[in-house]
Amino acid sequence: MNEIDVVSETPIELPEPRVGLSDQGAHFLSSEHWSLVAARSHGWNESFSRVSVFLTTLSASAVALALVADASGFGDQFSVFALVLFPIVLFLGVATHARLVQINLEDVYLVAAMNRVRRAYIDGAPEIREYLTTGVSDDESGVWTTYLLGRPHPRRHWLQVVVTTPTIVATLNAVIATAGIGAVVKYLGGSGLTLVLICMATFLTLSAGLFSLQLRAFRMARQTVPRYPLETN
Repeated sequence: MNEIDVVSETPIELPEPRVGLSDQGAHFLSSEHWSLVAARSHGWNESFSRVSVFLTTLSASAVALALVADASGFGDQFSVFALVLFPIVLFLGVATHARLVQINLEDVYLVAAMNRVRRAYIDGAPEIREYLTTGVSDDESGVWTTYLLGRPHPRRHWLQVVVTTPTIVATLNAVIATAGIGAVVKYLGGSGLTLVLICMATFLTLSAGLFSLQLRAFRMARQTVPRYPLETN
C-alpha cells in the first residue's frame, strides 16, 4: 500500500455546513410571524376597548350620582341609588383589570414566540443579525430587548408593573370600592374615625389583592422555560 492509498483511506472530518431555510420554510415562518403580530394587535385592541368601556361607565355613573344628589339632596334616594350603582361599576372594573392582566401575560408569550421566529431567520441568514433591533431569544432577556427596542432591561422589574395600565385600573377599583363601602357605613350610621379606618382598610386590601394578581402573572412569565435562550444564540 503506497502513501497515496493511506491518505485516501484516512477519514477527513469536515465542518457541517449551516443549513439555511428553504423557501417553503421561510414562507411558513413568515406566516407564523404575521399571525403572532395579528394576535398581539387583537389583544391590545381588546385591552383598549375594555378600558374605554370601563372609564365611560365610571364617568356616566359619576354624572348620574351628581344628578341624583342634586335632585334628592343626598337623601335616602341618593344612598339607595349609590348602593345599587357601586357594585355594578366595581364588578366591571375588577373584570377589566383581570382581563388586562391576562392580555399582558399573553403578550409576553407572543413576544417570546416572535423572538423564536427571528432566531430561525438568523439561523438561515446570519448576516441580518446586526440589523435587528428586537430580541432573538425567547428568554427574559430577549423579551425585554423586544419591549425596550434594544435598550438594557430594568433591574427593578416591579417598577415596570407599577406603571402599567392594569395598575391604573386597579387603583380606580380601589377608589370605587372605598367610596362604596364609605357610603354603606354612612348609610348605617357610622361616622368619624370608624368611617376613616374602614375606608383605608378597604382601599389597601383591594389594592394589595389586585396588585398581587399582577405580580403572580409577572412571575409566571419569568418562570417560563425558554427553548432558545440567549446563551445558545
